Amino acid sequence: MISTSSRTQDSLSHFFLPLSSMVAVKSKVFKNLEDAAEFAKIGRYYAAESMLMLDDKGQYNSEITPSYGNDTLQDFFENSIKYGLKGQELGDQAVFGINKKD
Repeated sequence: MISTSSRTQDSLSHFFLPLSSMVAVKSKVFKNLEDAAEFAKIGRYYAAESMLMLDDKGQYNSEITPSYGNDTLQDFFENSIKYGLKGQELGDQAVFGINKKD
């Protein structure tokens, strides 16, 4: 079973809450920040919510949580450093125009 430190989770929540709130308010005035506001809102959700399933006792349990593939985020970063990001172009899904295919 994997347990997430509440201190770590609180730190991430405390980072994303003011960030997403600030960007959301500014996006009302500056329309070009609407995508950034949505991205911050999504980041806040993933920082605060566990992606593990609850077992019968109400505990998060990695054993019963479905997973697909064997790649880890660490593997992705290591491969990106070694081989670059070719093939990772995101097109319209690029955040803030980063790595956007022309």
